[in-house]
Amino acid sequence: MKIFVGNIQSEIEYDIEKMEYVRCYRKLREFMSCNYAGSYWMKKNEKKFNGKRYFLTEKSKFATGFLPSILKWLDESGIDVEIIDQRKNFIEFREPIERVLPNGWLLTGERAYQGDCVDLATSNTIRVGGNEVYFPRGLVMAATNWGKQTFNVSVIQNSLNNAKWLFLCRGDVTYREALKFYKENFGNQVTEVNSSEMDFSGRIVIAMQKTLFNRAQKDMRVRVALGKINGLIVDECHEAGGTEFSRLITWINAYAKFFVSGTVQEVANPVKRLVISGCSGGILYKGTNDEMIKKGISLRPIIHVYLNDESVTHKNYEIAYSESVIYSEKRAKLILDEVLKAPKERTYISFNIREHGRFLYEYFCKNAPQLINRIDWTHGLDKERHEKIERFKRGELDILICSLILKQSANIPDMRKLILAQGGKSKINVKQLVGRLIRNDGKNTTVDVVDFFDDSKWLSDHSVKRVNTYRKEGFEIVFHYSASIFGRPKKG
Repeated sequence: MKIFVGNIQSEIEYDIEKMEYVRCYRKLREFMSCNYAGSYWMKKNEKKFNGKRYFLTEKSKFATGFLPSILKWLDESGIDVEIIDQRKNFIEFREPIERVLPNGWLLTGERAYQGDCVDLATSNTIRVGGNEVYFPRGLVMAATNWGKQTFNVSVIQNSLNNAKWLFLCRGDVTYREALKFYKENFGNQVTEVNSSEMDFSGRIVIAMQKTLFNRAQKDMRVRVALGKINGLIVDECHEAGGTEFSRLITWINAYAKFFVSGTVQEVANPVKRLVISGCSGGILYKGTNDEMIKKGISLRPIIHVYLNDESVTHKNYEIAYSESVIYSEKRAKLILDEVLKAPKERTYISFNIREHGRFLYEYFCKNAPQLINRIDWTHGLDKERHEKIERFKRGELDILICSLILKQSANIPDMRKLILAQGGKSKINVKQLVGRLIRNDGKNTTVDVVDFFDDSKWLSDHSVKRVNTYRKEGFEIVFHYSASIFGRPKKG
């Protein structure tokens, strides 16, 4: 059997004399498949559809990130494989790597694990028979404070021959933070692709996924430029399983691909999880919150859970969420009471629905007028959001009521308290939001996270799932009411 390996897609060629197609194809295709979420109902409604997504095509093509899994399956099946390497835009890295960033940061001592990960990622190989194939790509699962941007910069710094890199992210807050850090390390070697500028001349190009996708659809020059990229870094790659994001990645003909996120395994949709693996590769490294806390790099969060037993009509989830979360004065009072315990502590109050943020801000201004000059609210469509966030960072605001735009990669110094006002069941939102808080400030060992158990139909199960997320992360939980281990209030 031969496998023709490309940067984006690879293809299997079977040995006819050994009847490899007959022996392997159907079993391998079944191995490279998963059920769609809700596939049972899909199968009932579409008789010709079996509810599965196949990642090996009828012509035996597959995304190159699956190569390690396919080689392992073929080896276990006793199939000999010959690799025909057709990858382009080859990239080399220093051996051994430099463990000092351009800005002087060291990847030694308590941060030696970052250098070890860079070393592992840039020298990664996969075994084929008695040979090894160079395969510098895969997933780096990095919890908050692990040092994703440090890893990214070190990988680029240790690449040789002026290799061209593309850094791809999702949101504008991440984009701004990354642009600042990359320019601090690489200066004028960094260029941008955004809504008003398109410059691929730099050694490192920074872009947001949506902006780059839109430009690539309309302008063939962008597609040509993407075809010349040597290395790709995708930040917060748990978002990369979406249709647009994954399609964009198939236009980037990079030899080296490193996908970085602390929550990629929390992606609920199995198809999206496998799409991400196909675009990237196998797991290279896994750094957890527990590891960072034990090293003293992250602060230890204490989760304070309060009971919200607001009476709701229970007609459906939307009405229950509106009455018990968004417009609940009882819940808003619990939030305000928590803020007033230490009104000068830098506090981030998160929300998901814009009306919820507005309601909380107006409630605070009405019931605690002494906070008016030290509080503000913002969201993703607010034209002044960046200025408000910067004021919060500088300490000009003590309290920021903000949507989930801060959940990824935002660095807020000296933040002491997080109040999760939005509810919901998303593990990714919970872990990323808590991650904004636990960066070590050199002064404290713990930080406070405030959440609520919304004890009503439609909402209580979501509250239980958030409590379970805290437990699985090993966070200390304090219930401010009589509760079971799952957070449900004890009766009587």
